[in-house]
Amino acid sequence: MVALLLPVTNTRMLSFEIGIYWIQHILIIAIPFFLLYQGGPYVAEPLKDMMWPVMSLGILYFIYWIPVQLLCILTEVNLNNMVCPAISDPFYGRGYRLWAMGHCGICILGFGKLYTCISLQVIHIIVNCVFIYSVESLILCFGAHFAILRTNLLSHFSCLITCLKAREDVLFGI
Repeated sequence: MVALLLPVTNTRMLSFEIGIYWIQHILIIAIPFFLLYQGGPYVAEPLKDMMWPVMSLGILYFIYWIPVQLLCILTEVNLNNMVCPAISDPFYGRGYRLWAMGHCGICILGFGKLYTCISLQVIHIIVNCVFIYSVESLILCFGAHFAILRTNLLSHFSCLITCLKAREDVLFGI
């Protein structure tokens, strides 16, 4: 989510690297929604269950503070902005890594549950409203706006048919 709001694309030099950046980050948001929609083994944990977010934070902190930092020091390469912040990093300055890691924790806990909550609501709307095949239930789902739209479309369609029949009469002398 943060990579979509604060993109770092100035370091992308190869052809279509910026496009790949956007495709990957959009798919990171879209694929979990699709998997939740599929159901089956892809079921979200209860919103009060914090085991997975806390475990992922532990793994994230371990990986970034020990192996990635050692690789950065040994290779003198800024892997994942561990040595110095990115240009668009809002945590630039003294102690930026501590602020960034705290920010990651808040985002994983907060946005993960928020994303799940919003996705489940959207899936509920899609399942209960979009895949309904009768006009009456669509009217119940979308209210009076659908009824007005249906009336307007039917009147325009009947007008179009009348105009086409008139042209046919004129063209073919019927």
